[in-house]
Amino acid sequence: MLGVQGRYGEADMDIGSRIREHRAAAGMKQDELAQACFVSRQTISNWERNRTLPDIESLKAIAGIFGTTVDALIGDDAPAIVEQADEEARRLVSLWAASFVSQIAVFLLALMAYNQNAAMSDLLAILRAFFLGVYFATAIPFYRLERKKGIRTTNDLCCYVTDHMKETESLAIRAARSYFRHYRFWTNLMLGLLILVFLLVMGPNLTPDIIILAALLVVSILGFAHIVERSEKAENADDSEAR
Repeated sequence: MLGVQGRYGEADMDIGSRIREHRAAAGMKQDELAQACFVSRQTISNWERNRTLPDIESLKAIAGIFGTTVDALIGDDAPAIVEQADEEARRLVSLWAASFVSQIAVFLLALMAYNQNAAMSDLLAILRAFFLGVYFATAIPFYRLERKKGIRTTNDLCCYVTDHMKETESLAIRAARSYFRHYRFWTNLMLGLLILVFLLVMGPNLTPDIIILAALLVVSILGFAHIVERSEKAENADDSEAR
């Protein structure tokens, strides 16, 4: 039997054989299983030959199709599956962070260009073009990976990251997990800060009434995010007690 080598080491992996045996017992072709799992036939072939490992979502789909459990499919391959899920979650976070930061950079550079001289405006335009390029270079693979994982909403993304990314002592990983656990609060905090930056840049041209309304908007955004987060925690606690 072929083993999965390289980053998964030299140990033989049985998961491909198990998938192949279940498929044969069910009388399914690779094309049929691929269609049911929303992947290509080549992907099924790679799994069965142990060239690649299916992710957690695909394993759940396969287990449901064959009437078995994920644990029965993965057997001793659990550490490799967990490692792969962790790597994919980290890649998803990295792509998201790069696209998010590039959007913020474009916004701030656009503000900085306000009332600048021609030379500075040209430099800022070049920087905006650069960050726009970064955004598209990261956003496209990010949305493709989201679609592959069946992630459709921000809540789905947060659940996927917190469920699949392992907890480590790395400050970056801990920060990412913290953000996605409390994404509404942090996202609204960022929105509030951007509004404040806008006020600082445009302040001389704004009336006091507009500044006051904008400041109240910032407070309302943060307050709403906090209330929603607390209500969600309460609902989750009630669900846990009900179970």
